[in-house]
Amino acid sequence: MGAPPSVTEETVREVLNTILDPCSVNAGAPGGLVDMGLVRSASVDVGPDGLTVHARLCVTEPSCVMGHLFVKEARQRLGALAGVDHLDIAMDPSLGWRESSMAPDLRDRLEVARAESRRRLAAPTRRPG
Repeated sequence: MGAPPSVTEETVREVLNTILDPCSVNAGAPGGLVDMGLVRSASVDVGPDGLTVHARLCVTEPSCVMGHLFVKEARQRLGALAGVDHLDIAMDPSLGWRESSMAPDLRDRLEVARAESRRRLAAPTRRPG
């Protein structure tokens, strides 16, 4: 039996989590694709023609335009991993994302950021003078 693959599902998920969701960044609680719950599946297969990385990504809502950019960035980052011969990275067309899909710590950070934003918006402004 040959050596185990140098790239594992855990490796794939770690790399995908380095891709930040811009909406989470804008909200003040940056989260990667895994923490956001935007990775439907990730796997690695060793076949006769080499190591293939598979991943299915999703977006938070149908109007999100980031899907193709997430796929492009995932292909670049995963394709740069030593030992990866083939990539099968695509969008999952189902629209089942829920806020509960996020990692609990990211949900907590997002709630804190949202509360701070609401507090700033509700604060009275002082006029000079």
